[in-house]
Amino acid sequence: MLISVTNPGPAQVVGLNGRLNQRSVPKVRSRLNSLLREVGAKARLVLDLQGVDYISAGGIQTILHLAREVNRLEGRLVLCGLGGYADDILKTARITDLLPVCPDQEAALREF
Repeated sequence: MLISVTNPGPAQVVGLNGRLNQRSVPKVRSRLNSLLREVGAKARLVLDLQGVDYISAGGIQTILHLAREVNRLEGRLVLCGLGGYADDILKTARITDLLPVCPDQEAALREF
């Protein structure tokens, strides 16, 4: 799992590339927690899942944990880049009913 963090404007963009599974979840969760500590209150994050080709139950839990923490910090989390398997699994888990979803980073950044 490759994790990139950029700040192209009104929000931090976290790009994930690879499989969000039992093996990668600890690394992803640790990086996301570090980022939240850095950003602090009113965190504004875009989670770009364009490069994710698999999401396990632990991956879903990681996304929900991130959403809860951002909410606790009175911030905002927007998902983008969903496609194929990631889109199917997040719709099935109803994550897309809980969080805003945009087709790409550009559209997600306009949400802020």
